[in-house]
Amino acid sequence: MNKKRVEAICSMFVEGSTFLDIGTDHAFIPIFLLKNKHAINGFATEIHQGPFENAIKNIKYHNLDHRMEVKLGNGIEPFKHLQSVDYLIITGLGTSTIIDIIENSKNKFWDRMILESTNDVVKLRKWVKKNNYYIEDEILIKESNKYNFILRINNNRKTNVK
Repeated sequence: MNKKRVEAICSMFVEGSTFLDIGTDHAFIPIFLLKNKHAINGFATEIHQGPFENAIKNIKYHNLDHRMEVKLGNGIEPFKHLQSVDYLIITGLGTSTIIDIIENSKNKFWDRMILESTNDVVKLRKWVKKNNYYIEDEILIKESNKYNFILRINNNRKTNVK
């Protein structure tokens, strides 16, 4: 993941919040948030063994293992016990996968999400509207001749954040 994209995704995050990053890969987003945006703490999941091991190594390398927990598993399932987090972060996955992860969760404990799909952003926007969320903020960046739409969505229009 390139630095410009990580910074753009993290710029959507409100300082002092907590997060759950789904599909963390190498944990670049959690590391940036914990080191530079002063997140309180974070949680992350990764479905593939190799990237999961890399995430653990990277978090330990940056001495963040006391503020970050990473689990191997699919979607939100490994952290179904969490009572709440401020942000659910799902980036770098396809729209259908993002929607499946959210809808297959039995505990919808997030009011705010940062989403970035690798395809079909129109479908994602329609899902947001259909499910009574709204787009609070968005960023468009170009990476490797591809445009990425990063959306911060919220289910409470009265929330005043960034």
